[in-house]
Amino acid sequence: MNLRNGSGWSLIDASQFAGLPGVHDLGTLLGVTTGSLLLVILRAAERWVPGEDMLGDVSAIVRREGRVLVERTDGSSHTLKDDVELITNPWSLADVVNVGTELAEVLVISR
Repeated sequence: MNLRNGSGWSLIDASQFAGLPGVHDLGTLLGVTTGSLLLVILRAAERWVPGEDMLGDVSAIVRREGRVLVERTDGSSHTLKDDVELITNPWSLADVVNVGTELAEVLVISR
């Protein structure tokens, strides 16, 4: 892993996860203990439901690649695609679904 840091900042090269579907815990690699920083890579039509791998409440979801549907526990949803890349304070997250035909990557930040 390529990790650089300084006073109040850290930088991680996440290219080692490119093309590897699954949930990758970047927070642990960075030493985050009060929340989670998860890189979620989904195949076409694949769904991810947050579980024990996530600490705290979701405060942001960032789309890195692909097209995803973010579904909330209240039944509402929001699509992240080329023109929308970030949702802040997405309330209670139910799941994230890849609605595209290629791999999709989202960064789920919780605290």
